[in-house]
Amino acid sequence: MASAKVIFTFFLVFAFNLLVLPRACDAFLLKRHRYGCGFDAIYQLGDSTSDTGNLIQEDPASLFARRPYGETFFKKPTGRCSNGLLMIDYIAISAGIPFLDAYLNPNAKFGRGRGVNFAVAGSTALPAHVLAEKGILSAVTNSSLSTQLDWMFTYFNGICYDEKDCVEKLKSSLFMVGEIGSNDYSYALSQGKTMEEVKTMVPDVVGAIKEAIKSVIGYGARRVVVPGNCPIGCLPIYLTGFQTNDTTAYDDFYCLKELNNLSIYHNQHLQQTIEDLRKENPNVTIGYGDYYNAYLWILTHALSLGFDAKSLQKTCCGIGGDYNFSPLKMCGATGVPVCPEPNRLISWDGVHLTQATYQHIASWLIHDIRLQMALEELRKENPNVHIVYGDICNALKWILEDLSSLEFPQAYHSRLPYGKTIGKATGRSSDGLLIIDYIAQSAGLSGLEPYENPNSTFKSGVEFGFAGAAALPVQTLLKWNIPPRITNNSLDIQLQWFDKHLHTICNVTRDCQEKLKSSLFMVGEIGANDDYDAAFIQGKTIEEVKTVMKVISYGATRVAVPGIFKVGCAPALLTLLASNTSTAYDTFGCLKNYNDFFAYHNDHLQLALEELRKEHPTVHIVYADLYNAHQWILDNHVKLALLYL
Repeated sequence: MASAKVIFTFFLVFAFNLLVLPRACDAFLLKRHRYGCGFDAIYQLGDSTSDTGNLIQEDPASLFARRPYGETFFKKPTGRCSNGLLMIDYIAISAGIPFLDAYLNPNAKFGRGRGVNFAVAGSTALPAHVLAEKGILSAVTNSSLSTQLDWMFTYFNGICYDEKDCVEKLKSSLFMVGEIGSNDYSYALSQGKTMEEVKTMVPDVVGAIKEAIKSVIGYGARRVVVPGNCPIGCLPIYLTGFQTNDTTAYDDFYCLKELNNLSIYHNQHLQQTIEDLRKENPNVTIGYGDYYNAYLWILTHALSLGFDAKSLQKTCCGIGGDYNFSPLKMCGATGVPVCPEPNRLISWDGVHLTQATYQHIASWLIHDIRLQMALEELRKENPNVHIVYGDICNALKWILEDLSSLEFPQAYHSRLPYGKTIGKATGRSSDGLLIIDYIAQSAGLSGLEPYENPNSTFKSGVEFGFAGAAALPVQTLLKWNIPPRITNNSLDIQLQWFDKHLHTICNVTRDCQEKLKSSLFMVGEIGANDDYDAAFIQGKTIEEVKTVMKVISYGATRVAVPGIFKVGCAPALLTLLASNTSTAYDTFGCLKNYNDFFAYHNDHLQLALEELRKEHPTVHIVYADLYNAHQWILDNHVKLALLYL
């Protein structure tokens, strides 16, 4: 690569604020995370979204017992309603637990370090006799949620001596209650019930799920995840069955709005129920698995995730109609073809999803599981603070109340001892040079001059970075009652400065592109100064992506985007958030959970950059890994002759 002639930086100097978020998903994530390493078993209740073989034991003639089900991963049908792995399989992998065997499988291996899958494809939340009273036939199986709970009770009676023993044995297990309930609505709709009639079922369906949650807590469960329903109006089976010429019936993703609203209605009732149960069971972590928004995220990012954007609602294994689906000739039947690249489609058989889709949704859910474990630990370490999963604002406000005791002297880095090593204070938040100074030296350029310095000549580029700046605009932070304590400067203001500067050196866009083609653009490190709750991560990442897209539009062809350091090692945080719990620290004395939180920012950033690379193949976009660079220094501090006190 040719050397950079000019460097533009949109740079932030870290203050002392926190990012309250978990790290992104990868293999063994739940196992190695200190909050998740306690999972020694997983117990699953649910329907075809998670069944690993119970239905085909009940009904060996089921289509799910035939090829091409299971062909991608297992090379044979296993009873999973997909071409390969399900979400529960990815969750098990992440927890370091073997795939869950079906309870009805006579060759199943249960025991310590494993778990049991009680889910049955086609299962309903309401018992078959209750549905029958409503005039609804349970079309696939009578093994409803109550039956699965009976199986679970029988299994625990076989491994526990008494109730106390069961509580002890199950305290480190993960209980998955669902997804379930969508079949109740599906059977009702397919048997002629109106949407209004189906909506009246929601309280009963959610009530059955509530009783299941209470039952597993009674058995000894201490960590429970309850997934909601996905947007059923996006599934080929519904798009085919309720197809209409009324264009207003569809949303921007060409999904049926009324059916999606049913899912939303169910999920709202379910989330309120979970919130009530959290209050009733303060020692139990109950998380909500947001399948709905995970699915919409996949639709939004389908192209960058490798899906065929022209076939988002089409079925891979199916035949007929606009959606390659026919209820009269479904996947597994003779003559029904399979698409050549299942990982390019979202839907597998018109009802269920492909392995690739399940993997992405599982990643979303694993993030939730990690977050609940983190907040559980916070509650234990801070028993006098009210922190609940799903209310991260409370956790954030507690942290910010402590942080508010810190005072930030005006322009504290404009005075000695800042700059002591180079003989004077220059505004750099260090005793001497910064990373960007060494990058400039490596490129053969003199130090960058700050944009607001009236004496700057900008020969080697421009420094737009501002100590204490946030990625999110001040207006956004204020909406969350989080005032900036150092500066009102943010990434959007730095972009405005950049725009003004370009107008002084370029005449037209083509002129700018020519002048900037040999420049290096540094977008970050930025984000650690945003006072976040979990809802901010997407918004903050968007601001960074917008910045990268903006500089590309100006003509940038080489962009470096640094992540965030291991902030849990910063003395300011170590002093302010000192803990008497030794497990709160790693081998270097850093706060483990806060480092994990900041690592999550970096993971999100890398995913966003990967999407940008695909959208701009001619632009070199590089992620600068400050986090692991920091770790390398810690690992080698003796060789580097650095003291670590």
